[in-house]
Amino acid sequence: MNLPKHQIAGSSERAGWAQSRVLVLLAVGYQWFYNGANFVAFKIGGDAVHPLLLATMRFAIAALIILPFGLGACIGGQPTCRNWRMRRGSV
Repeated sequence: MNLPKHQIAGSSERAGWAQSRVLVLLAVGYQWFYNGANFVAFKIGGDAVHPLLLATMRFAIAALIILPFGLGACIGGQPTCRNWRMRRGSV
């Protein structure tokens, strides 16, 4: 069956829209969960611990989660200036 090109392009645009709609719904759902969990954690933790200590613990936990990724990037050793220029594509 020979379809006009504008109909073929429209079907791929619809498929792209459906995929992006799912991603948007997932992002919104995650944000609702994240904000709700933070609210509950600070509501409970704020009564038990000083707010500055609670914020410090929050950032320390986040740093511990991110630390392995940063260390994994440095396993090859410290990059030299030449490595940085090569990454930018200027050499």
